[in-house]
Amino acid sequence: MSKFLKFLNSGKYVILTITFVGALIGFLYSYRIYQGKNYYEQTFSFVSREKLVEPNDFFDEAIIKKTQKLEKSYFTGSAITKYKYIDIDSSNMKVNYSDGIYTIKVYGNAVTSSEVTKTVVKGFIQHLAIFALDDKYWDSDKILTGTNKNGEYTYHSICYDVFDYDSSKIFEYSDKNAKNLIPVATICSASVALALSFVFVLILGYKYPNILNKKVDYDNDALFKTPFHKNYWKDASKSLKEVRNLVLISILLSMVMVAKFITLPSGFGNLGISFSYLFLSISSMLFGPIAALLTGFLSDTIGFIIKPSGVFFPGYTLSAMIACFIYAMFFYKTKINFTKCLLARVFVNFGVNVLLGSLWYKMYASLSFDAMYDYMLFISLPKNIAYLLPQSIVLFIVLRVAVPIFNRAGYLDDEINENVSLF
Repeated sequence: MSKFLKFLNSGKYVILTITFVGALIGFLYSYRIYQGKNYYEQTFSFVSREKLVEPNDFFDEAIIKKTQKLEKSYFTGSAITKYKYIDIDSSNMKVNYSDGIYTIKVYGNAVTSSEVTKTVVKGFIQHLAIFALDDKYWDSDKILTGTNKNGEYTYHSICYDVFDYDSSKIFEYSDKNAKNLIPVATICSASVALALSFVFVLILGYKYPNILNKKVDYDNDALFKTPFHKNYWKDASKSLKEVRNLVLISILLSMVMVAKFITLPSGFGNLGISFSYLFLSISSMLFGPIAALLTGFLSDTIGFIIKPSGVFFPGYTLSAMIACFIYAMFFYKTKINFTKCLLARVFVNFGVNVLLGSLWYKMYASLSFDAMYDYMLFISLPKNIAYLLPQSIVLFIVLRVAVPIFNRAGYLDDEINENVSLF
């Protein structure tokens, strides 16, 4: 029992982190289910108040697909880029007609706020009605005609003439009472958090008694307990003065460039999974925080030159520098363990990727704060939560393998090689 309690005390930061991540997963899961129950009703009529379109015409698969693939608004001529109509769930759509008024019900997307979803749903239904109208009224493929003085598309007046906008209204409803979200989210968060923590303790609780009993001698020369020591920064400042260090940094940077071309889809929007962080972590571990800032700067700028994507944005360069600096603060001239790997990834995933990444994306894509919040809460945050533990485990395994290799090559002291453990 005493060994088990000692394990809990030694791994308290890991257990608390896993509990926190589990709580976030549970909350997002319950919130997504709740949001998925929101549906929207759009009412409208044509100016003539006639039944120009049969309700069943709105369910035509070709018309729905044509609407979902639309890239320019037939009303304003502006591009539909922020949230495309393909995000609207039309599988459970319902259409009613009574006394010249059409009522269409669709479910919104869980990844947007209600106000954004209302706007998207309204545009989706209006364009759906245009495409559902018979060609005897107009040729919908030729509505976007003419250009303004800037050479951009302009809308055809018939789009506005055909709708009676005084009768056009949209309402949001929910199949659940909003008050139920708090208890459901609390129960779900607590359940997932406790389950993950229990599994972690159950698997690893009695497996590492020798590691738990091992004491580390921090001499503030080869091994530092914290980076807040003058010798720590004195050693870090010397790392860029040796030619062999610069050569190894160049080699690791070239491996980072190769890793940038190997990006796996994450399943969360346009965000991908890269393994370049592994080589950046090794470089930060070997040469410290000062060299890490330079490595982060070069990795992003050279990476953009080799593999450009869009317009260069300095915010992402700053993020790369901060991420490398964090790795150095956790891994340079200190004991390497899984706890530090996990905590380093927590700071990078949530501080750099989620907070700074969402801010940079807002500035880069000229998004509103509402759109930035939606991107951060429903795309960036879930992705970084989902991959936190896998990335931390892979990082620990790579560092566990790399430490003895670089120790034999003379880049790491024996004290560091002898102090790689789970906690």
